[in-house]
Amino acid sequence: MIKFELPIKTGAGLNDRGHWRARARKAKHERNTLCRVARSYLWQTPIKLPAVVTMVRHGAGVMDHDNLQGGLKSCRDGIADALGINDGSDQVEWRYAQVKCKRGQYLVVVTIESRTE
Repeated sequence: MIKFELPIKTGAGLNDRGHWRARARKAKHERNTLCRVARSYLWQTPIKLPAVVTMVRHGAGVMDHDNLQGGLKSCRDGIADALGINDGSDQVEWRYAQVKCKRGQYLVVVTIESRTE
């Protein structure tokens, strides 16, 4: 099992507003960051597919389930890149959760484990 956390402030998912170029730049940064961090952990502790990936968003506001998945989409894409699969593959089960915390203490906690464990 691999577990790591990153200080990423996720957006509002499908309801995120702003210029398209700024949103694209933020999504690209999140995706690349998650990919690099996940690859470094996967290099130390290889995970065999099929796997379960759990992402827990820590933030001051609470998002509904649709926006939670949308807000973590670029994180999901980065982890899928690190695993070398498409994020729609049936080799990975994606789970989402969120925890309310104090304002300014945002975080994303990622857990990756083989389904056979």
